[in-house]
Amino acid sequence: MIDPFTDHADLAAHLPTPSTLTHAIAPCVSGCIAFGSTLALSTFVQLKFLNVSTGTMPIPTPAAIGLLSVALASLASHSVAIKSHNLCKQDFQFNKVNKREFEKVGSVLAEFRQGAADNLVRVREKMDANSLTDRNMMAHTLRICCVGFVTFKLLGGRFWAVAPSSYTNLGSFARGSLKATMDYATKTERQKN
Repeated sequence: MIDPFTDHADLAAHLPTPSTLTHAIAPCVSGCIAFGSTLALSTFVQLKFLNVSTGTMPIPTPAAIGLLSVALASLASHSVAIKSHNLCKQDFQFNKVNKREFEKVGSVLAEFRQGAADNLVRVREKMDANSLTDRNMMAHTLRICCVGFVTFKLLGGRFWAVAPSSYTNLGSFARGSLKATMDYATKTERQKN
């Protein structure tokens, strides 16, 4: 058992290093940024090019576009998070390499440059042999989208709210509205404006 008040060296040995923390946090942060950026881009495209807003008729149009946007954002987030993880992993492994191993990597790179075409063909064959089948790829894509939908809804998202706000209908962030009846305001309050 480590006593945190006396064994500072032992405690420091058990704390994660900054590179380990970066390796863990970077994919999450990059995935969140990719998700938000994709939804922002979708809102921009709906506003400028598609002329869709929260008030667009028929009513399912903003929700359907929002559903598609969340699916694309989920796929983008997944892809960016994996790329970020792989970059951090390569960086982490590169930092562990000593000088002798670095020289070995240099000689391997020189060999690769000499027989680049042959090596690329071999790498491509390995990738094809190890790649997912079309059916498995479709199932994986559907799982990513479903996880994105569930997460979006659990965090309080509404698919129609991905559309830009409309002057004629509830805005993207509205949760409800008051009915405009005669009970809405008193007679003096109505006459002020």
